[in-house]
Amino acid sequence: MKAPAIKLQAEALDWLSRLPLLGAYELGLLLGITNREADRALYELETLHWVEAVTAPSPELDAERFHALSPEAVSKQAERLGVAETEFLAELPLGKREIMLRRARIETTAGLNRFAAELAADVRRDEELELGDFWSLPRQRKGEAWWPPEVEGFGWLRSGPSYAPFFVAWDRAAAPLIHRQKRVAGWYGFREAEHPWGRDDIPPILVLCPSEAELADWTRAVLASADRRMVRPLRVLPAGIDAAASEGPLGPIWRRPGGTVQSPLTERLAWRWEIPNQARGHHLTLTTPLETLQPPRHPLRSQGLAPLAKQGSANPGIATVLGVSSMLTDATEKRILEWLAYHPLLSADDIGVLLRTRGGEAEPVLRNLARIGLVDSVEKPLKEDGVAVRGYFLTYCGLQVLAFRDGVPPHRYARYGVMAAAMPAKQGGGRLQTLLRQLDHTVGINRLFVRMVRDGDRNDAVLVRWLSASEAALQFKDGDATHWLRPDGAGDLYWQGRTRRFYLEWDRGTMRWPQMDEKCRMYAQYYAWLASTGAGSIPDVLIVTTTTQRETAIRQALDAALQQASHPPARIFTSVAPLIDRLGPFAAVWRDSSSTKRRTWP
Repeated sequence: MKAPAIKLQAEALDWLSRLPLLGAYELGLLLGITNREADRALYELETLHWVEAVTAPSPELDAERFHALSPEAVSKQAERLGVAETEFLAELPLGKREIMLRRARIETTAGLNRFAAELAADVRRDEELELGDFWSLPRQRKGEAWWPPEVEGFGWLRSGPSYAPFFVAWDRAAAPLIHRQKRVAGWYGFREAEHPWGRDDIPPILVLCPSEAELADWTRAVLASADRRMVRPLRVLPAGIDAAASEGPLGPIWRRPGGTVQSPLTERLAWRWEIPNQARGHHLTLTTPLETLQPPRHPLRSQGLAPLAKQGSANPGIATVLGVSSMLTDATEKRILEWLAYHPLLSADDIGVLLRTRGGEAEPVLRNLARIGLVDSVEKPLKEDGVAVRGYFLTYCGLQVLAFRDGVPPHRYARYGVMAAAMPAKQGGGRLQTLLRQLDHTVGINRLFVRMVRDGDRNDAVLVRWLSASEAALQFKDGDATHWLRPDGAGDLYWQGRTRRFYLEWDRGTMRWPQMDEKCRMYAQYYAWLASTGAGSIPDVLIVTTTTQRETAIRQALDAALQQASHPPARIFTSVAPLIDRLGPFAAVWRDSSSTKRRTWP
């Protein structure tokens, strides 16, 4: 083997030690080589059984092979670096359990690796900077660790004799707000504990956020936690994931909590003359030529599949959950888990429409997910026509798989998140039990949104977002009073070049009139509040009920409430379920206040 190829492979092993589950593209950026050269180096390392390629499908990622050191290669790597294997594994995430955790959280793993790779590429273009190091931190953190809890990575930049260390935390949109608050509280707790950085000298924590909404959550959490402790805020620097990808990690995307000015990363970091030895990690300087070492004798073993989750298991352990997660071999399976988590009791046909597959293709996938214990189903007749429907929902094991994906403790995910699943008896029935008791109501809402997806193509309308009742709830103020608007669902419909938000109310004719009057008054107050804020976009409200007589009564209650609220610019449409079932939601099935004649929406 030629010397340059040996050197390239050795450098590839070094980065795979720091950042497990690298893709060829990321490795190419880290090494400053082409994607083809990175592919070739990885192929040769696979042939030598130093590296294995694993798959971890995700609907958020392109189909890709991810690469990690083999268990035997970890021992070899420690040997060639002159480091005890226990020490090698203490600060590098290379153990079997760590790799399984990263496969279960492949979206975060791939995101952190891509950030590191793009940072390396950015630094390489700056003659005054050098990437001192970067590595993924183990999830299994001991109490005396030198890094804060709930951070994913650590690295530092170098400019001449100066160093600028930083931690990296990755956020997931599905994580509940309280989880962000708990992470911030853990960072303040770390600042007050004993560690090599010193109480007031912890490196900045870079937080990569899915959107502006989560960025605002982090800002409020950092400032509120500082106020409660009566201390100065931590140096937490949030930025958007999309901004980091478009502007580059070194770009002017970083802001301090409460600030509005976005600055380049080098201006936000704290430069110093040295880094504590405990945080220097393993400088993987290779002294032994790769070609002189014996490769692992056996092809790589699988990263370990746990036994199948037992049907109905109340609280499967982490090993079982991670094992079952590793059995998901198709991004479609993860998409189905997400659909059922947010919108339980969808049928196989509903899932087929949402995934845009041909008829019957969703059924075997659902059966397989039920076989490994991630979903379950219930079959009951609907009250309106007596026809039995089979609706699928997430098991607690399925919820745990999503919780591990998003890095949230399962109990916190279940209690504070917006997803619904079958819960252990000791934790109560949760939201799923309410949805099961109101089966006709739940199925009716699901059918309307699924019909919007199915009929959208031929009506030049695209349902770009479907929010459950938990997600759609919103808060607004009327003077000093705070109100909650709690629709049965919400959506964003793209039509004629713009996206329009709408709220859905599904009435089965069982709500008492005092409650219905109160709901109508709440919508009137909401529209009045929108008008007072000068909102440019006024959402629509769709109310679907059972009969035309009840629809007329609801319209009268609405008109009275709107008149009392000084005629705000309301856009409220009503219809009846049988008419929508027959003609579809985009037909002339809706009434508004201007006429008794039915019209199309939008």
